Amino acid sequence: MRLKAIRLYLISFLFFITAAVSGCVTMSGAGPQVIEKSKETRPAWVLDDGRGSRDEGGKLLFIKEQSHLKDLPLGVKDTQFQALIDSREFLRNKIVDHITTVSADSGISLTNKKQMTTAVAKAVRSSHNSFARIQDIYYEKIVDQSVEDKLEREYYTVFVKVEYPKAQINMILRKLSSKFSRSKFPDLGEIAVRLSKLEWKLYSH
Repeated sequence: MRLKAIRLYLISFLFFITAAVSGCVTMSGAGPQVIEKSKETRPAWVLDDGRGSRDEGGKLLFIKEQSHLKDLPLGVKDTQFQALIDSREFLRNKIVDHITTVSADSGISLTNKKQMTTAVAKAVRSSHNSFARIQDIYYEKIVDQSVEDKLEREYYTVFVKVEYPKAQINMILRKLSSKFSRSKFPDLGEIAVRLSKLEWKLYSH
């Protein structure tokens, strides 16, 4: 955890150096307007809805957005933290869904789902901590003149991109297959045989 904290600090430090040399945007009119941004052009990875996941080549991308932030440094730090947590939970849920689907398609009655889910969470946590990386940060400063409260008119929206190598998902499945093969629960033993013969496909279900 200390190494991750140091990495987050360094990323934040480099981010603010970049932001300091970025230009401001002057816009007029009612409603939310961007008056400052950390890059001249909004990055392509920033989704329209500001949050989501997709695969790109050999990587799984996760984008986290947090808005109406008043303190930019704290907002960036918190968005990084939440991006790592949310991307880990997303990966855990996808693998649980994958194993559940494989079990159902194979006619295996999954009676020990709690034990399976616990094993997945542990394997994902270890892999995610080792291989997930924050690759980019982008922010916009917004002013909304239509808001009556002056203190609420200006705020920041921060976007964080996390990347995780998809090849590691197959490694997780292999480790789970090995673990389940030694389980005292028959249903997990049956699942182990199936998982060892399958490769992860992010959008296969």
